[in-house]
Amino acid sequence: MNTAITDIPNITDCGCPDETQKPLNESDASKDSCGDLATYPEPCPKGLMDLYCTKFTGSADPVFSVAPGDRGSTVLVKIMNKIKELHGLGVPATLLPVNNIILSNITSTTVDFSWAVVAGATKYDIRYRKVPSQAWQYVNDITPVNVQLTNLASDSIYQYGLRARDAGTNYSDWSLIATFRTLVALAQLPTPTGMVVSSTSPPYTVTIGWSAVLGATSYEVRIEDTSVPGSLMIVPNIVGNSGIVIPIPTLGTGYTFQVIAKASGYRDSELSSQAIATVKIGPPASVDVTSIGQTSAIVTWPIIPPTGAGVPTYKVEIIHIASGSITATLPTASLSQAVSGLLANTAYEARVYGINGHGQSLTYVTKSFVTLP
Repeated sequence: MNTAITDIPNITDCGCPDETQKPLNESDASKDSCGDLATYPEPCPKGLMDLYCTKFTGSADPVFSVAPGDRGSTVLVKIMNKIKELHGLGVPATLLPVNNIILSNITSTTVDFSWAVVAGATKYDIRYRKVPSQAWQYVNDITPVNVQLTNLASDSIYQYGLRARDAGTNYSDWSLIATFRTLVALAQLPTPTGMVVSSTSPPYTVTIGWSAVLGATSYEVRIEDTSVPGSLMIVPNIVGNSGIVIPIPTLGTGYTFQVIAKASGYRDSELSSQAIATVKIGPPASVDVTSIGQTSAIVTWPIIPPTGAGVPTYKVEIIHIASGSITATLPTASLSQAVSGLLANTAYEARVYGINGHGQSLTYVTKSFVTLP
């Protein structure tokens, strides 16, 4: 039989802008939706309602063929296809279906999709739903050929499908409905606590420890130079939780340390709170003594590169070797220091330390010399 738009049952007003229009949605008008139509299930906001409503005058010219036994949803699909055609919205299956759909990195709450490019397509839609009995959810206008679904329920079966669309009004059929299952949610290890940090220099190391985490089989330490944002270093696969010696690349700066607990069959713990260590600066790489006279000499050394704790300065000590006493202590910001008041024909040792905002280096460079007779 044939039927006119005015004869379709269960069509109710959901906000069409004109009294001579009727919406083409299902009976639940409160959702502002065009219904779960297989060919065009996007939202139907009131601002675009004119695309989903059609003029009628009551003349009841038969424009749709409805077979005996057609359900209301089938009739609405036929109506929607005709309306889209009249409004220049394209017709089904203009583009080829999406294929070569690959699912990867399935977790308890996420899944990654990728698929082959469809000729002529500029964007893609994906629909998915938890089964049984949940409504389709949609991610529309995807421009790359991949997407990640998030906030999924763990240990659950989902159905999904994809379709392609072009820059105009054409689109493909939905791909065949397929399924995937999310993983069982794993228990999370407790967060490590009780961080203890001590620094040594040299060698370039920091010793750290923390309270053992029940169930953890290894730990990962994350280190960042406080003077260089984004300078993250990761030390993985640490067994044990005390006396852990961690190498660090730079002396004379501060570092933050955080720990993650790990174990097979568990989710990683959250990052521990930060522990901070200040690693003292090292001394210059070398020292030399020149212009040696009876009572004087000049001590020189190379620059220590600046660190996050400020431009380094230096301290020079002159040691009387025979007695072991310090005869002069000379702080300076330059790379040389004149020394006077020495004894003739006497053995001395020149020591040079580095200094910055974290204090004086724990070690020094040294050079022995003998004044002239």
